[in-house]
Amino acid sequence: MESSKDRGWSWVVLFGVFITSTLSMGFLQCTGVFYVDWQEDFEASAQAVGWSSAVSIGGLGISGLVSSVISPYVSCRWQAFFGGIVASISLTCSIWITHITHLYIFMAVMGLGIGFAFNSSIVVLGYYFDKKLALATGVGLSGSSAGLLILAPLIRYLNDEYSWRGAMLICGGMLGNICVFSSLFRMSRAEMISMTAIRPDVKDMQDKTTKQRSEHKQNTNIENKKSTAHVGSRNSKWRASVAQNVWRHTKAFVKSYTNILSIRVVMMCIVSPILVGLGLYASLMYFVSHAIDLGIPKTDAAFLLSIYGICGIIGRLSYSPIIDKKIVPPFYLGSLLIGIAGLSCFLGSLAKSYVALGIFAAVLGLSTSIYYALHPLLLREVVGVNYFKKIFGIGMLLWNTAPVVALPLMGYVYDVTGDYRVSFYAAGSAMLLNSIIIVMDQIWRDLDRRWQRRGEDVEESDWKNQRTAL
Repeated sequence: MESSKDRGWSWVVLFGVFITSTLSMGFLQCTGVFYVDWQEDFEASAQAVGWSSAVSIGGLGISGLVSSVISPYVSCRWQAFFGGIVASISLTCSIWITHITHLYIFMAVMGLGIGFAFNSSIVVLGYYFDKKLALATGVGLSGSSAGLLILAPLIRYLNDEYSWRGAMLICGGMLGNICVFSSLFRMSRAEMISMTAIRPDVKDMQDKTTKQRSEHKQNTNIENKKSTAHVGSRNSKWRASVAQNVWRHTKAFVKSYTNILSIRVVMMCIVSPILVGLGLYASLMYFVSHAIDLGIPKTDAAFLLSIYGICGIIGRLSYSPIIDKKIVPPFYLGSLLIGIAGLSCFLGSLAKSYVALGIFAAVLGLSTSIYYALHPLLLREVVGVNYFKKIFGIGMLLWNTAPVVALPLMGYVYDVTGDYRVSFYAAGSAMLLNSIIIVMDQIWRDLDRRWQRRGEDVEESDWKNQRTAL
């Protein structure tokens, strides 16, 4: 099973993952190109338009949890195929909407579909790569940056030629190609084993439940012959036992998370993803609108996202060598990167020229792309391998649902102030605060190790003194 990894069909799967990531996450991050046109067509405020991306990103986060639940029963290929169909149909049908509230519904459904496609495409890499998993993950994630590079100017061109409705119709057809490339994710032996590992337990539970129901039915039939009163009593006991089982499993589920909760876990796995999600999307989604407000043509403003995407590709491809060579400790590197992104938001908000905005997009894309790939490693260091899957799902949910509140709020601020710079100030503040949290966590870890070593040295010294005295 291991010999089939890192070679052969694995590279075909990686190609499919790259294209799936390009189409799904690339389009999701380019929806800001439509903001100005939606405001004009629906006569809506910036806050109302901001909800369209907020609900789609929220759907992306929810799909992550749903995907993790159904993964033992549904293969990555079928999850991605289903997500491609849902995203394509929802985006195609959105051309007939007449009110902005209808747009929310279709964008939320599209976010769910994109989430299924993207999450399963990243998970499938773990079944086909082992030693080169870091490289494969970097290449797969770079697809979202490639999507920004290619789709942002393309969507702007389609928007100018066919209006935003025609552009979304064509993009809906492009998202349908996710179904084509997801067919490359054929089930490997590793995925088959991981999926069937839980099946015997499920089968035993089903057999046990069937047996209990059969015994209960037989007992009920016997009791019916004796007295109908006893039937009601047995039914009450059976319902009580079901309620007790549900309560017991619920307590076990909650306990599995509360056992690992600490200040470090809360700050790194709950607070940190919220701050990063708020900062990243608040700066990215209003980037084009801010440039248009400064008097930059719409086509040139859309190309700023392409600059962001180019640097994102460079960052994600360079992630693996930086981590493997251990040039900088991961926590200090993460703090440095997200700190640079925060400072760039403050400085970028002061930019007036196209060149300055291009530099801002380049720095933001490079720093956030490397941090995005580094974030799972930081979580694994905090909670350990055993709890990583549970915490990572919650972290991604918080990362993607934070913009549900942030984007409409930033739109409301623009409606009041008439200036998008406030959203960049908020994004920069969130990223800088997250940088402080990460570096404080590393300092705490270093101090804790130092005190542990000092305690071990004291114990060893006392032991030597006792031997000398004897």
